[in-house]
Amino acid sequence: VRTERINEAALMVDRCLARQGDSPGLLLRKASLLGLQARFREASEVLLDLNRQLPRRQAIVRRLVLVHEQMREIEQAEA
Repeated sequence: VRTERINEAALMVDRCLARQGDSPGLLLRKASLLGLQARFREASEVLLDLNRQLPRRQAIVRRLVLVHEQMREIEQAEA
């Protein structure tokens, strides 16, 4: 049930992005949802773009750190 709701939310955010364009708030939500779906590389790309547009925003940097920690843990587990 939780996975279905996350997928529904991701679809809703994608629809909003298509209608309203790439607003920072929607992109931040998209990155968060990608992280919940364990799509860390995609989340990282969205967050890195956001960080370039809006440097030093705490919410963006915090999520970027979390995503990179998750990616590092996965790499260590694979090694």
